[in-house]
Amino acid sequence: MEEGDYRVFAAAVYIKGFVRSYANLLKLDTSKVMADLDAELSATKEFSEPSSLAGSPRGLVDAVMLWASKLNWQLVIVLFGGALILALGFWSYRAWQRYQTADPLSGLGPGLYQPPRTNVGEVLPLPRPNE
Repeated sequence: MEEGDYRVFAAAVYIKGFVRSYANLLKLDTSKVMADLDAELSATKEFSEPSSLAGSPRGLVDAVMLWASKLNWQLVIVLFGGALILALGFWSYRAWQRYQTADPLSGLGPGLYQPPRTNVGEVLPLPRPNE
């Protein structure tokens, strides 16, 4: 790198990141160092144009992944958890209200015993009530 051989790097963005980190470590004037690097890179054929890594997303999946990578996931998880707790609390409250107002005897059938209509011979038939 000190000799100006940047072929070991795949793109200019890696060179710039390395030089910026190194300049910060040595407490140099980072903006001047980066301006000098940009001038030197623009003189080379390989790194004078923007790399393909700086292009716009090519499809829907790329756009969604780029958007998702910019999210603060800690905040998203906390907000999602809070929304889930609120939704469960609301659903539980509504279920409790329905339980309180429901008639507990509404699911009962008739009060008289109704024998089955089929006689398989295992038990004696019950007499009819009006005989």
